[in-house]
Amino acid sequence: MPVMADRSPVLRIITSAARESLKPLGLAQRGRSRLWIDDHGWWLGVVEFTPPRIELPLIGADGKVGKDANGKPLMVKTRVKISQSGAPQAPVAGPRAGEKRSTSTDAEGRKTETVEVKPSVPPAH
Repeated sequence: MPVMADRSPVLRIITSAARESLKPLGLAQRGRSRLWIDDHGWWLGVVEFTPPRIELPLIGADGKVGKDANGKPLMVKTRVKISQSGAPQAPVAGPRAGEKRSTSTDAEGRKTETVEVKPSVPPAH
């Protein structure tokens, strides 16, 4: 079995950041994989760090993978730059694009939040 020094620098960064961030939350790494599991007995939380992809399929406005004349998926080259940036940050609360939020409180003090979201892609037919 390879030791930590034999592993790629990217994998060492991922493992180190995951240990710092996920282990205190109760997640356990599955062996030496990029898979972390949060086992609650009757349900699981799973975090998987997938390797960076050099190419991704081109997705059209209809949400489908674009294909060339031969039916082969069109691929787009990605630029991957991985740098150690510290622990992950939680997203900032607030409305996102295409989202409308409102909050109301009833007579008994219960709060209800309503979120209206416009689809980002047209429905598939």
